[in-house]
Amino acid sequence: MPIQFAPEGINGCSLLRNRLLARRRVSRSFHEGIAAFMDVSGDSLNLKTPHAQYDLLIADVLRGEGLNAAQFIGIRHLIEVSGQVVGAGQVLLDRSGKPHKVGKLSFGPFSQQTAISFGQLATLLANEAKAYEARFLTIRAIALFAIWLKGEESGDDIIYPIGNGWGRLQVNSVYTEEELFAAILPHAHTVIELHRKWKEMNFKMFKPDRVRPKMRTSGAGPDPV
Repeated sequence: MPIQFAPEGINGCSLLRNRLLARRRVSRSFHEGIAAFMDVSGDSLNLKTPHAQYDLLIADVLRGEGLNAAQFIGIRHLIEVSGQVVGAGQVLLDRSGKPHKVGKLSFGPFSQQTAISFGQLATLLANEAKAYEARFLTIRAIALFAIWLKGEESGDDIIYPIGNGWGRLQVNSVYTEEELFAAILPHAHTVIELHRKWKEMNFKMFKPDRVRPKMRTSGAGPDPV
């Protein structure tokens, strides 16, 4: 199969499975996806398509660093209960590369769309001779979530967005690394500029000379600076 997922020895499947089984009585006040595994048992719970998760900072995009600057976060598993994908769970690794602890659990449409997109890509690449490592890419500053298939050679990478990056990308469309950055770079500049203006406005609003001095509880006059 062209798409290769994280192997059993490092993906922390048993660690995450035990955590989920221990949380099976979680409150219904959370997302309905969580409620879906309230009565989960060892027979109904399945963890599938373990893949490495990476996050790329918007500052690295502006510096032209490329996908190589993306930071490894952990191994992401899709959580399936009674045949339905309801969420995703993250396993963090220690410095030696061994599963260490469970990270974030998330539930909702992005997890379900990830499963659908992996199926679409498997069909698309069915006759492909090259192999790809399954990854999940986030660029949070522009709300980009995508499957990242890491190719064996430079230039072979495939980006398959499941979130449109504030309208800059087409969901479920194939992008090369070059096409990805060409699409998001103008928006990255806008995000940084908005962030700079927000910080500037925030500083003006809360700069020290606008803060009333704290008064002493005894005696007269403000506390010394």
